[in-house]
Amino acid sequence: MKPLANKTLFWECAVIFIACVIVYQANHNPQGAGDSVANSLLAYQWLFNHQLNFDAFRGNYFYRQSAYFFVETLNGHLTSFYPIGVAIVTFPIYCLFAIVLWLGNIWDSNLLGVVIPIDITDQNFELVRVTSEKLAATLATSLSVVLFYLAANLKFDKLTSLTIAFIYAFATFSWTIGSQALWQHTATNLMLTAMLLGLLKANRTDGRSRQLLLLGVGVFLGFLFGIRPVNLVFNVAAIVYVALTYRVEVVLLLVGMSTALLTVAWNAYYFGIGNALTGGYLYQVGLHLFTLKQFMQGFLGLTVSPSRGTFVFAPIMAYAFPAMVQVFRLRANRDEKLLLSLTLSSLVLFASYCFFAIWWAGAGYGPRFMTEILTVPCFLIGYPVSAAVQSFLNGAKRSLLYIIPFGTVLVLSTAVQLFGAFGGNNWDVVPIYADLRISSTSASRFWDFADSPIARNAKSIFFKVLPPAVKSPAYAANLNGAIDQVQDLQGQLVRKLSGMPGEIIPLRVTLRNLGTAHWLGYESVTEVGSVRVRTRLYDGDQLVNESRLPVSQRVCHTPLIARSHCWALGSLQLPRTFGTYRLVLDLIAEGVKEIQLSAIVLPVVVSADSVQFSQHFFNVQAPAQMRVRESAPFIAAVGNPNSFPWLSRDTPNPVTFASRWFNADGSLLKEEVRQHVFYDVVPTGGMIFRGTLTAPDRPGNYQVRLTMVQEGVTWFDDRGAIPKEIPIRVTAQ
Repeated sequence: MKPLANKTLFWECAVIFIACVIVYQANHNPQGAGDSVANSLLAYQWLFNHQLNFDAFRGNYFYRQSAYFFVETLNGHLTSFYPIGVAIVTFPIYCLFAIVLWLGNIWDSNLLGVVIPIDITDQNFELVRVTSEKLAATLATSLSVVLFYLAANLKFDKLTSLTIAFIYAFATFSWTIGSQALWQHTATNLMLTAMLLGLLKANRTDGRSRQLLLLGVGVFLGFLFGIRPVNLVFNVAAIVYVALTYRVEVVLLLVGMSTALLTVAWNAYYFGIGNALTGGYLYQVGLHLFTLKQFMQGFLGLTVSPSRGTFVFAPIMAYAFPAMVQVFRLRANRDEKLLLSLTLSSLVLFASYCFFAIWWAGAGYGPRFMTEILTVPCFLIGYPVSAAVQSFLNGAKRSLLYIIPFGTVLVLSTAVQLFGAFGGNNWDVVPIYADLRISSTSASRFWDFADSPIARNAKSIFFKVLPPAVKSPAYAANLNGAIDQVQDLQGQLVRKLSGMPGEIIPLRVTLRNLGTAHWLGYESVTEVGSVRVRTRLYDGDQLVNESRLPVSQRVCHTPLIARSHCWALGSLQLPRTFGTYRLVLDLIAEGVKEIQLSAIVLPVVVSADSVQFSQHFFNVQAPAQMRVRESAPFIAAVGNPNSFPWLSRDTPNPVTFASRWFNADGSLLKEEVRQHVFYDVVPTGGMIFRGTLTAPDRPGNYQVRLTMVQEGVTWFDDRGAIPKEIPIRVTAQ
């Protein structure tokens, strides 16, 4: 029977894997993110260009926006800001992709009679990158579902195993986050699930088989740390568990964890021996705030907020709590001891994210940070499900009192994930980019129950199935409205706009619906027919820029009320060049009708006259002592605490980084380094600069001053910004 059972299990796993791949790919929407760019390119870079750095990507199309995922290092290379563990784990998948690309390239070259190079730095490769990234994420997540199912089969009955595998695959963020892009959470889930399977299997074997399993689990743990340093909590939990359970065999686990040395070596080479564990995260300072207020914000946000709440997006996860109590009671058993250690590690990781200033984890559908602990609570849910299944099979009708509400919550959780997979998830950027936190209004969006990501995506699906009749002549004829006034987010009337080049100005425009047609706002996630405020910036008679401020339909959906009011909320980016401009605002129904033309005209002044410049230097590494005429490298990370971006070299007045030597009496000796920012550094963003200092030809005590410069405008330290002063003693020998 055993061979037959193994064959049956194989086909079950094959069906689960294929089903996951089909469902995860069904939305046909690559959702790559900046965080994952480097890990989605590293394998291609090595296979096609035989390089383990990103030097060839300097200045390419990524830099037109913000290439924050790349970082210049002290040894002169461009590398990944984020850990490379994801690229290591998914390397076998990318080898398959590379073979397909090679074969396709050979075919095309033969057809055309010329050799066509594969240039992964070119923008034409971007579609290949994001498509293969999503497919890699899909394959990795589908494999983790199979491993999860195999682990569940070791502990629970078949029906329970299928149920919790379904929960893990489709009722939680594995679907909407893990399978859609190569986030670090995607690879974390794969390695954590593999580790759980290996340790559960080790609990059921002995001798050489168990030793090999422990060695393999160590390999997964080493990769787990390389994916994300905070995953170290799971490493500690596994080491403690194996040491208490198998004593000296913990050595095998530690030997397997040597796979972490791949990431450690990478970090040491690019970021220095002292930063071998942290890597690029060395420069991510000030984001953890260890205060009760921050903890409560993160705790409530990650649990019950309408934008990121775990129990809002996956209410099925609440069933893990009674299982925790049961696991604690059975902690004398090996399996429960393992699950208890992993549960405690997950809670520690959750608490660390509560102290994280950006607890919402940037753009995403649901609590992205919680994705990487899914394996543990989903497995725990198996305990109450198994008890209910056994009770039902034994004829206990009262088990229905558990099964019916459980099934209802499961359907609800799955529906929420379906909305996220197939809806138009633009909540994080419309009407105001949530990460900017430019006001209490933008921050409060995380607690907006009326316009949550779930509601927005559900409406998007509804309008895809039943599109509104916005192209009918009657709809256009009944559209009428007016712009009353323009305000800032504090409600103050705006008569003139002013700021620095590229600065983002949030605006609130009050409108009136004077017609009888229903206005479609940004909540409906539709394009054609959506009412918006059109903004056009003019330099004289020349159009500089055109954009839209999305309109909310919360009041405008009541057209029978005469002169009903509503508003448009959004951000206007000022021109990238100093000067005086003219802003024209009017009201349109996108692709249907221009409702009101040239409604409001405002002057716009882009100037640095009254600007207070700021800069924040941290993690500066420079020599304290040098010999005369000696050259030595330095590195400096600098943050942008201003309200305006630091624009790159493609503007008339770019922001640059500079270093100057000063004598002991404060007189200027020489200016040495002047470097452009490589991409636009947004407010709260930062950049790392490296360079070489050359000591003067006379011994003495000197000061090297680091500061930013707005070319053609001012030195930041001349306008109130605090520079970084580095005392250096220059000796004769």
